Amino acid sequence: MFGAWYSFDDWYGGTPTMAGSGDCPTMGMFTQDQCSQIAEPIPGQPFTRTADGRFCTAGTAARVIMDANGAAAYSAIWGAGIGFDLDTGSTAGAKLPWDATVHGVTGFGFTIEMPPVDGQMRVEFPTSAAPGVTDVKPAYWGGETMNLSPFTKQGTYAFHWADVGGPMGLDPHMAFDRTRIVSMQFHVVTNTSSAVPFNYCVSNIRALTD
Repeated sequence: MFGAWYSFDDWYGGTPTMAGSGDCPTMGMFTQDQCSQIAEPIPGQPFTRTADGRFCTAGTAARVIMDANGAAAYSAIWGAGIGFDLDTGSTAGAKLPWDATVHGVTGFGFTIEMPPVDGQMRVEFPTSAAPGVTDVKPAYWGGETMNLSPFTKQGTYAFHWADVGGPMGLDPHMAFDRTRIVSMQFHVVTNTSSAVPFNYCVSNIRALTD
């Protein structure tokens, strides 16, 4: 059921994915040292699991600084993470929507090892419902009511679609459309206080049907 895994950050972007083409340098006009960085796996490069079946990543989500207008540049410096496409036919630059209802999927479970201190992550579900909005400011586990998904320590977690909502920062909130899901992402989120180093692994991804 699951498609290809990939990594992403605000320094990389474009099609094909290239360094220096992400939102941080192109939208914010920030330098590489001011942007988030993934040390491994490099965005746009093949992503393989470990010998024991885990998907791992390491890097730093940058501290959000002020833009030219004196506002916190969250739209440009938004962090980094890893994820996978739900539709097995999706390819780079051509992600296809996946209907959880048709497949009888009611939510997801996963195991995470060594999440960043205090969690500082969102488990996100970009959709194709509103291009330019729900794909780049996706709904997430804990959305609408919380800034982050509700976990801070390593362990095994599970949630249902009722626990997934549009970004708290969007007004009005965009409703989560479970019939047009593109990907599931494990996103290390930025803040204005400090950079967030990360070195985590996810495994045991499972679709819930209860």
